[in-house]
Amino acid sequence: MNNPAMIVGVIVFIVLTILMFEVLLLPEVKKRQKKDRKPRKHVPGEEELKLKEALERADKRERGLKEDVEEVEKRLKKTEEELTDEKSKVKKLQEKLITERGWHEKEAEETHKKNKEIQQMREDFQKEQENFSKEHTSMLKLEHAHRDLKNQYQDLHNEKRALEREGSLLKGKLEEYRREIAHLKKDLAVVQKKKEEETFVAKSEYGRLEKELEKVRKELERAQREIESKPPS
Repeated sequence: MNNPAMIVGVIVFIVLTILMFEVLLLPEVKKRQKKDRKPRKHVPGEEELKLKEALERADKRERGLKEDVEEVEKRLKKTEEELTDEKSKVKKLQEKLITERGWHEKEAEETHKKNKEIQQMREDFQKEQENFSKEHTSMLKLEHAHRDLKNQYQDLHNEKRALEREGSLLKGKLEEYRREIAHLKKDLAVVQKKKEEETFVAKSEYGRLEKELEKVRKELERAQREIESKPPS
């Protein structure tokens, strides 16, 4: 009898049965008992014995019904306590379910947020990789250009040193030509002086000296042009 409705129905049935017994049968039995009370010795008849037995059975039945009612009330109380306990457990389970649902929703929200952050980090990392690749390519180009410029600088430096050496040689030749011209001029002056003194100089000797002087002058002019055409060191 774990169903509260069934328990209440049984209790109502038992109570009604007791009431019917007390209202209908018990007054009649008591009335007959009063009538039968006489000073003389009473010899119970068959009907009276039957009525007495019925009364005893009714009393026994009443006691049994009372015990059943008490047992039913105990069970009902126990069932109500169990029902209250079950309601409390259900309430706690509902509260726990609501709490866990809130946790799950919060965890789902946190997971969604973390997934978005991870996706953003991946996109940022991919952009950084692309930027690094571009910068690396630019750096390689700059290094290549730097090597080219360095090689060009080295070539220009070597060329400059070669020109400086060539310039030094030309300067040495120029100085030699100048000394030679000065020497020829000196010789020519001596020849002219002799010409004036002796009033005669072989034309071949004079012509030879003039040709050598002209040749030296041309060499000197050529050396000067070469020096002037070279870039300044």
